Amino acid sequence: MKISTNKRIIFIGYLVIALIVVLIVRLYFLQVMSGEIYAQAASQNITRTRSTAAPRGNIYDRNGKLLVESVPTTGVAVDPYTVLAREDVLSTLSTKLGIPYNDLKDKLEKTKTTYIDRIIIKQNIDKATLIYLKENSQNLPGVEVVNIFLRKYNYGYLAAHILGYTGEIDEAKLKLEKNNSGYEGGDQIGLLVQKNNLKTS
Repeated sequence: MKISTNKRIIFIGYLVIALIVVLIVRLYFLQVMSGEIYAQAASQNITRTRSTAAPRGNIYDRNGKLLVESVPTTGVAVDPYTVLAREDVLSTLSTKLGIPYNDLKDKLEKTKTTYIDRIIIKQNIDKATLIYLKENSQNLPGVEVVNIFLRKYNYGYLAAHILGYTGEIDEAKLKLEKNNSGYEGGDQIGLLVQKNNLKTS
């Protein structure tokens, strides 16, 4: 009886040692032999950076009269690829934002390109819509509520060549090589005023 018990203990001891050896070999293989492969795979994970909108300074004339001001508002930005794959999300956005379904779908399809991470589809949304989108964010993949600062020109184009003029970057400008990095759909860029027409700079 005692001999049988000793054999069991010895067997369990060998089994534990074998498991430890297998674990050590496996860890060595993962960390040393295949470590570089896994590190490279990890580095290729897709990451996204999001810029945080910041207000630009107000501009006054020498008498303290406000010429240009930065107006905060809330907008809805979407990832075209993600939203177009979800009919339910498209339908919800159409209803909540008051945008015809077909118009919204067409807009996203036209901007469904690799160089656009997201596009702002609605600005200055009301509080009820803001609350709904935030409370149901888990059911609205690809939809994001963002802060936007718009420029309000109290005197129209007056002295625009000096004060500057901004507007949302368009798809054509995003295609340009100089805008490949640092800009995404919905960003505000400088505009040029020529003969009463606005042109992107």
